[in-house]
Amino acid sequence: MARSRLFLRLLSSVLLLVVLFSSANYLLTVPMVKEKAYQIELDASRTILDNVYVTVSKIRSNLDEQRASIVENFKAEMRTKVSLAAGYIEYVLGRVERGEITRVEADRLIYDGLRAFKSSADDYIWLTNYESVLLSHPHPELAGDTQDEHGREVVPIIVDKARREGEGYHTYPWPRSGADRTAQKMSYFRHLPKHGLIVGTGSFLDDIDAVVERRMQAAVEDLRQALRNIRIARTGYVFIFDSSRRMIIHPNANIEGTAFGTLKDPATDEYISEALMKAAREDRYRRYLWDKPSDPNNYAYEKISWVRHVDGLDWYIASSVYEEELRSSSVVLGNRLFAVSLAVMALGGGLGYLGARRLARPLRQLADTAAQVRAGNLDARSGIVRNDEIGDLAVTFDAMIQRVKDDIATLDSRVKERTAALEEAERLKAVGQLAGGLAHDFNNLLTIILGNLAVARERFANLSELHAYLEPAQRASRRGADITARLLAFARRQPLKPQPVDVHALIQEMAVLLSRSLPASIAIATPGPDEPVWAVADPTQLENALVNLSLNSRDAMPDGGTLTIAVQPRSEADDAGFDEAPVPGRYIEIRVGDTGRGFAPGAADRAFEPFFTTKALGSGLGLSMVYGFVKQSGGYIRIESAAGRGTTVTLLLPQAEAPAPVVADAPAEPVPAVNWHGMLALVVEDDADVRLVMRQQLMDFGLSVIEAESGDEAMELIEQLDDLRLVVSDVVMPGVSGLTLARHLRATRPDVQVILVSGFSTEAIDDGEGLVILGKPWEKCDLATAIRLPCTA
Repeated sequence: MARSRLFLRLLSSVLLLVVLFSSANYLLTVPMVKEKAYQIELDASRTILDNVYVTVSKIRSNLDEQRASIVENFKAEMRTKVSLAAGYIEYVLGRVERGEITRVEADRLIYDGLRAFKSSADDYIWLTNYESVLLSHPHPELAGDTQDEHGREVVPIIVDKARREGEGYHTYPWPRSGADRTAQKMSYFRHLPKHGLIVGTGSFLDDIDAVVERRMQAAVEDLRQALRNIRIARTGYVFIFDSSRRMIIHPNANIEGTAFGTLKDPATDEYISEALMKAAREDRYRRYLWDKPSDPNNYAYEKISWVRHVDGLDWYIASSVYEEELRSSSVVLGNRLFAVSLAVMALGGGLGYLGARRLARPLRQLADTAAQVRAGNLDARSGIVRNDEIGDLAVTFDAMIQRVKDDIATLDSRVKERTAALEEAERLKAVGQLAGGLAHDFNNLLTIILGNLAVARERFANLSELHAYLEPAQRASRRGADITARLLAFARRQPLKPQPVDVHALIQEMAVLLSRSLPASIAIATPGPDEPVWAVADPTQLENALVNLSLNSRDAMPDGGTLTIAVQPRSEADDAGFDEAPVPGRYIEIRVGDTGRGFAPGAADRAFEPFFTTKALGSGLGLSMVYGFVKQSGGYIRIESAAGRGTTVTLLLPQAEAPAPVVADAPAEPVPAVNWHGMLALVVEDDADVRLVMRQQLMDFGLSVIEAESGDEAMELIEQLDDLRLVVSDVVMPGVSGLTLARHLRATRPDVQVILVSGFSTEAIDDGEGLVILGKPWEKCDLATAIRLPCTA
């Protein structure tokens, strides 16, 4: 196969296409994938930090709740002690009333009994009378010596409050037992009006704070153990410091409790602690240079940190990860894609080799057989057995050789028969005549071979390697159809057909269909005016947009809710929040709202981006398609959303006047077929292959065809061809366009029918002049219909 030019061309074409495709795919895909992978890793570090932030916020909230619970427990304990003490006083004084003991004995029993309630130096029951004299207290000498923050005596204030309110709490400074300082104390007291006494007890608030602090330290220790198990990328971690730049939690226990406020970023000479605190205020990540455990004191490695501030604790929670670690996964992914590209190239090259070999080998075999026949070996045969066009060609070729051999044998027999009767000159003349007949037969047989080869080429027309051997019309039409199909499949775009649409009626009809597909837990409301509301839009695309928004609302209400699709005419008032300021005018406002969970913070700003989605499954193109339709329709769009309070999408479309009632037209008269047999047609096309296709098809319809490769050449031919009856012209050509040529013919030769051919959307051509437009690529039946011939295909 190494000496087969066809094989080498096919194989080189396949290898070139495979290399180009794989290289383009790698160059276009890998950078995007690597950047996306890096962004995912970066977002993951922020997500980890956000989770830690939520955990710390819960700890702070729990501590606040625990402090409130501890205070309530202290209060309940004080009320219990005072209740017991009051019951004891009532019991002793009751004995005095019954005459069992004297008042002096009762006072002694009361004072001794109240002292028995004491469990510690700071935990006791005190008793005072209306004159603020402490009748029972471990330190009665302090009465009158302690003042509150306003300089007032504490005991008289309590006495006055107890006589007015009966019971209550009071916070005041009081000396701690065995300490040379006072502390804030909270006392509970109760008035015993029958006996003119006030009894109470108290607890120091710093005892409460000590309990809370112990629980806080326990929570911090639990948090410390949890954070030490967190890893971002390979060696990244989360740490916590406070506003005084003191490290609270760090994976390295030696760093905890130390201050790091003096460390600077070598790249900016800025204090790193200040930069991290600033990043928390600005809600963005911070880059700075740091060292590595493997390379200490060499601050040359770039790190990235996200930072969040916890207000109640005045803590800063920060993530820390090396930039190169974030990019490591994207590098690995890029290397794998490169390996896949190499594998694709190897596989494509192998398949191309096998395909080219399967196609070129039998053709090479046919050529070798033909060479043997030309050298005189009429016993040579191709020996090819295949069930395709090449097999048919081989059978025909072998039959041709056998026929030639038989003809030669017949020729020899005839020559021998006539040799005896003819002289040498006559014999030579006879041989010449027979050779001419053989040449005629050969030409007939070669025609059969070429016909079979054309069929074989049609069978393999989808192989780009054989483009140079394919019939030009097949190559051009297949290429054009393939390009058109790809463009339509990728863009999913069709020309809009704007027209007046009764939006309210369209919504009412759509709501009936939606009610059958949405869950029963979702109610649909369609408020709007009673009269028709007309907007300028493509009705099909408008319905698709509203259905898209309704399905988004359904996904936002998994537990049910209300979907509202409202419509009303409006002016340019209340224009805030639209994608751009609406041009003053009359519009139809369509509001699609739900009671769902709404967009997360920041997600609404990116809703029109393409993929951007917040769903687990989804593409993220829904809103971008709605946005494109609204902008193509000359409208505007706005999203209003709040987390947990639903979303409303507002569309503004240009208002339309109510259309006039449609009167049914009379049935059109059938257009009679035209007999084009023998008539003259002119094909105007700058692409030679397209001209060849058009010419052949018109000739199949019985026309005589003349070609022109430009509008300028066609203008000259028109003036010279008096019997011209049909012109088929491309629209876009160098020089005079097809549209200009058609208008010239309408003005000067109205008897000539004009067919315009365009590779663009036919809606882009103004056919108000009654021109017949044929779009590329066309089928033979399309051309027949355009020139008013019945289609027989």
